[in-house]
Amino acid sequence: FRLKAGSKMSFQIHVPEGTAGMQDSSELRIYFYPLGEPNIRPMFFETVLQNWSFFVPANDSITATAKYPTGAAGIPIDVSLYGSFPHSHKTCTGILNFGYKASDTIPLIRIPHWDFHWQGQYTFNNLVKIPATYHLWSAHKFDNTTNNPETPDHNVPVSPGYFTNDEMLFDSYLYTYYLAGDETVDIAAIL
Repeated sequence: FRLKAGSKMSFQIHVPEGTAGMQDSSELRIYFYPLGEPNIRPMFFETVLQNWSFFVPANDSITATAKYPTGAAGIPIDVSLYGSFPHSHKTCTGILNFGYKASDTIPLIRIPHWDFHWQGQYTFNNLVKIPATYHLWSAHKFDNTTNNPETPDHNVPVSPGYFTNDEMLFDSYLYTYYLAGDETVDIAAIL
């Protein structure tokens, strides 16, 4: 990731209920390459799959979706996905992400039993090529019934928002521009 001189960084940290007044031990470690280091590729992190318009009625379940890009044309260039950060809150019970063009799909993320308490960033074993003209798709299942013990109150509707009792469909990807052979890069071995 390129940081321009004089850049400012900000962080949003979600903390669990009951931790007010406790010390946070989060750390940020930044490592810099020496000037002139060869073969450095730009890496990007974007939340490309978002939906801020869904509504989960009280005592009901829905599936909300998002598509990127939103228009008919797909992504303009080939990219290689390095990792993903799918994100939702407590009413969510499942997340599915894939790339697609017509009937061809590229599986990316499948979390059949979403657990808000165990979310994290996922790194793919190998770089995943998403060809130009493909779209990315996300589907989040939300269960606001007694079948979901995590939902804050099944008698109250849930809308998108930043608080834990709200919901989010907010899926991010780490990617770089595709180079021939990226599919063979063994990220698991490098890490």
